[in-house]
Amino acid sequence: MRVNVLGATLNFGYHLTRWMREYGVDARCYAFDNQFARDRIEWEANRDKAIDSWYHFKPSQPIRRPLYPYPKLLRELGACDVLLTTGGYEPILAHRTGKPHAIWSLGGELESLPFATASMHARACAFVQKRAICSANSVIYSMVFQRESSIQKLGLTRTRFLPIPMGPQLYQQMPLAQALAMTPPLFRDADLVVFAPARHQIDPRRYHYKGNEQLVRGFAEFRRAWTGRARLVMVQNGEFEVTQRLVNSLGLEDSISIEPMYNRETLRAIYSMPNVVVADQFNREAGFGFAGLETLFHSQVLITSWDIARHADVYAEPAPILGARNATEITARLDEAVKLGVEGRKQLGHRAREWVVRYHRYDVIIPQLVAILRGILDV
Repeated sequence: MRVNVLGATLNFGYHLTRWMREYGVDARCYAFDNQFARDRIEWEANRDKAIDSWYHFKPSQPIRRPLYPYPKLLRELGACDVLLTTGGYEPILAHRTGKPHAIWSLGGELESLPFATASMHARACAFVQKRAICSANSVIYSMVFQRESSIQKLGLTRTRFLPIPMGPQLYQQMPLAQALAMTPPLFRDADLVVFAPARHQIDPRRYHYKGNEQLVRGFAEFRRAWTGRARLVMVQNGEFEVTQRLVNSLGLEDSISIEPMYNRETLRAIYSMPNVVVADQFNREAGFGFAGLETLFHSQVLITSWDIARHADVYAEPAPILGARNATEITARLDEAVKLGVEGRKQLGHRAREWVVRYHRYDVIIPQLVAILRGILDV
């Protein structure tokens, strides 16, 4: 079975391709330039030095202008038995090849792009995106809330839930001495550092709202009440200037920093620090993002939105995290993290890794993906 995987979002397509190849699938990855550091293969600091021959990086135009003819590209993408797309307008390209195709949704390609109205081009793309999604032989989703939103809106029936797969060896805590040597200084001079790697999107009417301002306000209240040294570190991704203005208006420049994006190895070091807790995203979707899963794999404490009832039918037990949805609850969870102490946070982190490895390890999920793709061809 020859599978062409389309998508660059967070290098998810790259990892799916690599793992499918471990299971004997002739898989190739085609990644389009999204102009985002974490979508570039170079961000994978611990990958093989030579770019694999099955990885093909393409310029951004096909993804920004998916309705353009591109006959040569479509012939190249269609040289397979089945296509698998991850993110963006890639479903349009897969649909245009005329080959069987499946979609592994990372959110936006189902939640926002089929309903875009910002311009005539966006409306035209939305129309074709809907057609491509509805014609897909299978739609895989990993965010449970999608069953109540886009899957229902689009009337999709050929759907399947699969957890996001990750590699336990790639995502794991490093020795403390190594982490101390690699972690930026501002993570080492505080009793508690709250690390928030999520992109900044502060409008709750938009998908995918991150709740960054909720975190800032929750941290501000925690900082006023706690006598220890605390710092919140965020990253320069998305609408971070808006968050910075909020930080300035609250007079918290000395304890809240918004830093350039870190590469994977630096993130591993940060996730391995005993004085760090991770706060990811706070929204009504109430599920894990990639950063949240990375946190759990690194045996780290995670504060994020999590809906136990909504996830009860896909996970046999609740995730061992500190759940919060708004500023008041964030303050309470930060207080809880302090009361746990270093040893208590360590124990919670160990339980978190055991949980996430049980449900998200790639060697459990990839065989299910391969079976779905083979099933498409057997119909």
